[in-house]
Amino acid sequence: MEPSEALLSLMTLHKLGISIDTLLAQALMQMVRFSINEYSVDEMHQLANLLRVIQKDSHTKSTLPDAIKLALPYALKNQINNKEMDFNNPRTLLLCLDLISTFGSDRFSDAEALRKILRFVNRNVTQHSLRQNSLLLSYIYSLDLSDDDCQALGRSIASKCIDCIINADESELELLPSNILVNVLAKMRKNPSFYNSKLFQLINKTALQNENFTIKDQYFVALQNWNFKFVDYNLLSRFAQLIEENDLMLFDPDGQISVTNVLQFFTLPSNSQQIHGDFTRICENIRTSKFFKSQVSKSRMMYFYFLKSCQLLNVHLSEDIIQEWFNNHLQAAAEESVSTSKR
Repeated sequence: MEPSEALLSLMTLHKLGISIDTLLAQALMQMVRFSINEYSVDEMHQLANLLRVIQKDSHTKSTLPDAIKLALPYALKNQINNKEMDFNNPRTLLLCLDLISTFGSDRFSDAEALRKILRFVNRNVTQHSLRQNSLLLSYIYSLDLSDDDCQALGRSIASKCIDCIINADESELELLPSNILVNVLAKMRKNPSFYNSKLFQLINKTALQNENFTIKDQYFVALQNWNFKFVDYNLLSRFAQLIEENDLMLFDPDGQISVTNVLQFFTLPSNSQQIHGDFTRICENIRTSKFFKSQVSKSRMMYFYFLKSCQLLNVHLSEDIIQEWFNNHLQAAAEESVSTSKR
């Protein structure tokens, strides 16, 4: 069986729901492991994605997935250093950078190989589509660019990608999946020196105007705004309106949105009155929601963060609310804080 056939068969078995611990799957994984250096960058990318899903979905006792995972960075280095890949193919270069960012600096520490890839990417970046440049930007933000040459190349690539995104037509941006732009902001945290206010302005504007952006997407954009101390009054006003209306999506106890975090977002601007004229109702809607009670039951510090935000927003709370904090939550919050400090 050819190496590519073994990989395809292993992917098919997983799609069919067949356990990775079966003899057939183990035999195929052994073949993949022994043939790792014969795979193309595209096949390595497929294999890395398969391993990620396998290790997430199954509780296998086999050590083969870990062994293959450890071998992949060396196989990729071999492809790059021996010039066995097409360095002029934009898609191949993107997949290569995605793999390197996935491996991380602890598993892919070859600065020379990374420099070689970045040089070719820098030459070909203008050939990329808007989607490719957006993905490329998130990969650049994910890389460990401690090497001076790599950092200079990374900045050059990022600048060209940002120009492409900022100058794109609105019709092009509408076709771009929302998670790609959200991911760009999220990945920037690893390289905060690459911060670009124009990029933030564009993504915030797109998040409000593009119907592809869900409330959850808008929340993650607002979360990155908070991390970088960037203020977009329109987006914050949108959340204030949703809280005032008790929007079910925002108050879903099983959702990924924290209205307590949103309340903290409101405290960032120097003039919060531009967001909403009366935060008393906003805070009351949050305090009386099932979501808030659920969050407080999991972490008593949530109540403290709520009170802190209320104070910063000049919301006057009743004595009963303050008394509830002291009587029911203060001791538990203090214990949580001490436990977190010890960890």
